[in-house]
Amino acid sequence: MRDVRVTSGGNVVPMIPFVKEIIEGVLLGILRTLKKCDPDAELVVTIGPAGDKAD
Repeated sequence: MRDVRVTSGGNVVPMIPFVKEIIEGVLLGILRTLKKCDPDAELVVTIGPAGDKAD
């Protein structure tokens, strides 16, 4: 298992290994389908606060 961390408002969200495995599997499954994404590299996903306009 890779290092999986989620932060919310700058604070690390504690997670049990099962939750980390779920997040890793779902994200890698999605990102593997993208042509310009290397799923073996370090991956950073950022979701802005609610109410922010999409670019």
